[in-house]
Amino acid sequence: MRKLALAFAALFALAAPAEAARLTVYGNSYSSPGSAKWPAQLLTQGRVSSVFNLALGGSTAGSYSSKTFAQQVSRGHPRTGDIVVVFHGQNDATWAGIAPSKYPGNARVVSDYRAQLERLRTPGASLYLVLGFDWAKVPRYATGDATYARSRVHSAVLGINAGIESAAPSFGAHVIDTYAPMECVFLHPAAFGFSNVRSPGSSSTYLFMDRYHMGSRGQALLAHIIDYTIHNGASSPAQIFPGKGC
Repeated sequence: MRKLALAFAALFALAAPAEAARLTVYGNSYSSPGSAKWPAQLLTQGRVSSVFNLALGGSTAGSYSSKTFAQQVSRGHPRTGDIVVVFHGQNDATWAGIAPSKYPGNARVVSDYRAQLERLRTPGASLYLVLGFDWAKVPRYATGDATYARSRVHSAVLGINAGIESAAPSFGAHVIDTYAPMECVFLHPAAFGFSNVRSPGSSSTYLFMDRYHMGSRGQALLAHIIDYTIHNGASSPAQIFPGKGC
């Protein structure tokens, strides 16, 4: 699986950075340690020198659950020279969709998120905030047992992303948009070698391996989007994925 991901990533190969930096990561199961996850793929490709990974599966951006962004910040901080990537919001959207009575609302989530960004201020570190892809398109909401929650999940994604984008200038942060590029993948799956982007499956031609998570090839796409934006700035889907019909 790892070899397949590396081969897929090679399709979007970029010139090596002049000097690779340490990558510090905060997030959920999309970013937590694992050889197929995007942080590990960037390390294997030599795009970063090392990875300090504080992401933890099940974590929320807001401080209302048992696993939170705030707890990750308490466990570790960036150092000067780091590339810092914060990739949160998916689990908050799940709370909004599945347990709306317990969800504190997008404004509270963004407020909690901003509070942690304040704690992350580190002179000489470069901060990148990820706008999540449309979580309403993961199999559980697209075709699974929770299609009833799809519209609430979609609305939460848009609201949280808007809040993150609005917060970025206050912290001197850069925005990495995975929403628009991944929409291209959902719209043109065959161009990316996928036969199915709505249901989970073990085949390498399925984007998702379970009801929530992308397989290694999907993670390779996220790695490319994140890396491309870090080294080239905000870019359109067509620039990130040339020749794919975006």
